[in-house]
Amino acid sequence: MRLPAFAGVPSGLGFPQTRIRSAPHIRALVLRAGAGLLLTSMLSGLLSAYVGWQLTHPGRKALSGAPSMPYRDVTFPSSDSLQLSGWFLDAASNRTVILVHGYRENRLQENVPGLDVAEGLVGNGYNVLMFDLRDSGSSAGSLTTIGVFEQRDVLGAIAYVHSLGRPAEHVALLGFSMGAATALLTAGHGGDAQAVISDSAFADLYPYLQDNLTVWSHLPTFPFTPLILGLEPAITGADPRLADPIHWVGKISAPILFIHGLADGSIPYRNSEELARAATNPASELWLVPGADHVKSFETDRQGYWQHLLPFLDRALS
Repeated sequence: MRLPAFAGVPSGLGFPQTRIRSAPHIRALVLRAGAGLLLTSMLSGLLSAYVGWQLTHPGRKALSGAPSMPYRDVTFPSSDSLQLSGWFLDAASNRTVILVHGYRENRLQENVPGLDVAEGLVGNGYNVLMFDLRDSGSSAGSLTTIGVFEQRDVLGAIAYVHSLGRPAEHVALLGFSMGAATALLTAGHGGDAQAVISDSAFADLYPYLQDNLTVWSHLPTFPFTPLILGLEPAITGADPRLADPIHWVGKISAPILFIHGLADGSIPYRNSEELARAATNPASELWLVPGADHVKSFETDRQGYWQHLLPFLDRALS
């Protein structure tokens, strides 16, 4: 006897036939979803690698000026033999201040402005070495590591100053932003400096980037910030975790002057407060400047800058 076909139930094999036909369709959906996820992951990884490459290979900023007082062009090697270029402003002194510029800047550090600081120091009896870090200005190199390898450049600058052969040579490092962090790292690792002036340094690069990399990358924090930071050591050979002044400032025997603007919108002034608390030399100081944005303390209060900087240097380099 043949049973009638009911609505919604095909005749013949009935329900089992419906389940058998749907299995390939489900498998196809799963495969397509997996392929989509794989493609998205690959594209995210490639975009993260590209952005990481761009951030560590910024365009060079050309030199747009020169000192108004006598100076000489100098070249010297970093401690890993990269050729670096700079200017030496000679006050015929045995006290030299080495200026260390920030990210995407050059020896001029125009946003300070660095030339005014340098010429003011020379006018007060200090030689000044202004130079371009690797991958900046006229120096060699094609990679910026935000303080990791730049320490080798500062070591080369210190060695150059000592090569001048002046008796009882005293050296101070004055860094801005990334340059300030680099100066602290160099001194913390044993660089020969009798004083450090840290203007607007970050305390620890890796957590700073975790919180702020999206500002530089213009990408959502997730998934791109973890991807960029995870890929960076493989891309550049430099681990941003090693740019950590907070872990080295306590090893610096020299006095440190920390300067930071209270209105700094790039690197909050609490970074310098944290660094100052970790400093061990009792002659170290912290000056917080009302109304000053990032590396703008000098421009905001020039008189106050000199009132803090010059006595500090006189005591440290005497």
